[in-house]
Amino acid sequence: MEKLLILTSFLFHISTSYSAAQTKTLTPLQQFVQKWSSIESVSFEEMGNEKSMFSDDTISSKKSYSIFFDTDGNIESQKMIYEGKDYKRQSIFTNKTHFFLETDSTYTWQSEDQPGGTFAELFSNGLIKKLKIALQDSPQKIHILADTTINNVDCYRYQYNDLDSTSNNEGEFMTYVITFDKRHLTPVNATLKGFSRLEAGGVSIGSFSLYNQSVYTHFKHDIGSNYLADFILPEEYRPHDRKSAQLLNTGDMAPEWSTLTLSGDSIGSQSLRGSQVLLFLTHTQCPANQLSNAVINKLVERFPDLKIVGLYGNTSTSLSRYLERNPLHFKVAADAQPIKNKFNAPGSPFFYLIDKDGRISFRRMGYSTDLMDLLTSEIQKTNQP
Repeated sequence: MEKLLILTSFLFHISTSYSAAQTKTLTPLQQFVQKWSSIESVSFEEMGNEKSMFSDDTISSKKSYSIFFDTDGNIESQKMIYEGKDYKRQSIFTNKTHFFLETDSTYTWQSEDQPGGTFAELFSNGLIKKLKIALQDSPQKIHILADTTINNVDCYRYQYNDLDSTSNNEGEFMTYVITFDKRHLTPVNATLKGFSRLEAGGVSIGSFSLYNQSVYTHFKHDIGSNYLADFILPEEYRPHDRKSAQLLNTGDMAPEWSTLTLSGDSIGSQSLRGSQVLLFLTHTQCPANQLSNAVINKLVERFPDLKIVGLYGNTSTSLSRYLERNPLHFKVAADAQPIKNKFNAPGSPFFYLIDKDGRISFRRMGYSTDLMDLLTSEIQKTNQP
């Protein structure tokens, strides 16, 4: 009996020591999460490299943040300046309203409880909040990685497996790696890797890979009072004219345009006159574009006399990379945003059916599950004598 008590005491001691050691190894991460979950405000810069969801193209950007939190840790106000290769904008979130200020002194707005963001967000409902929940509810999803040194700064590294499942015999996962310095517990960089499948309306968009790498600099916390609480739009800004973005009228002559296809051939409204034409005005980053691809490819087979042209806002390099993974059976042209603008098609996807005389017989914005039937009906209707 005495031996049994000694053995039990020994096993209890081992178990307690293991739990204490395990808790101790998580202490830096716990301290990191606690620090950044309890601040009143923060400012920082983020240099990001994000892989396109549907191709091997990479998007680089710089974001500058100023964020103010309420007593529950939610974002009360936020200012974010985004700078990409060909695009810059400023957004202000305050009083549950999100303003988007463009470089042409126009703005749009929408109501939100919290500012929306990407998979790779650090605050709001982003990585720090995910880590806080995981430490409480599912610590087995967190793994300690080897320490590292970045720019002569010693850093901790942790991996968080947000998703690990199987769907349609394919493994789906979402993994984050966060690196922060040992002395100040300040974020240094974060990496997101993932693989999943997308569906919309029961239609598969296909599989996609996620990759985002963010490098953080100029971190400052508790930066002062919330100067965004009483934000007023600058006088020079005017609401974006949504009316001007409406689709062109059916029966009107379609705008004149010309460009080069990705293969170098000249194409335009004049060369296509006398033929029925379907213009697919779009951008590869949009999931609705992915859904539309299968429809347009089927129309090529069903209506061999129909001239279909894809006009993309992407650069030629970006579009070429996209085509490596997404075969399209119709002519495509890159750098076509000026043409898209003529058709009031700023985003994607937009569809314009043009008759043999050059007049607009049908137009539509966006994807729906009945798109194939709708376009087929309109093509046949336009073809009738």
